[in-house]
Amino acid sequence: MSGDKNSFEHKSLQDADSIVQYLNEISEGIRNGHLALANGGDEVVLEPHGLIKLSIKASRKKDRGKLTVKLAWKLPETAAEEADSDDSDVTGAAATAEQPADA
Repeated sequence: MSGDKNSFEHKSLQDADSIVQYLNEISEGIRNGHLALANGGDEVVLEPHGLIKLSIKASRKKDRGKLTVKLAWKLPETAAEEADSDDSDVTGAAATAEQPADA
């Protein structure tokens, strides 16, 4: 866990069944729009919603495989602020949704 109270990091060596269980819990949190991640006394709560950017990267080298999955979304406050500022700039054009940047 880093010193930043708004971040969470977990690294461990586990068997495949344990990792599947962990990923299922993350999946359920995304489905419910409430994902609480804790390590020791620190906790980060995420509320994924709306359009979520998905990035998957896989690689294989000699004796190792690697899979990286990234999810990113805009926070409701950020999306609302952008919508408010976009409304004043729109001159007869339809508003478009933007994909969130990588977190």
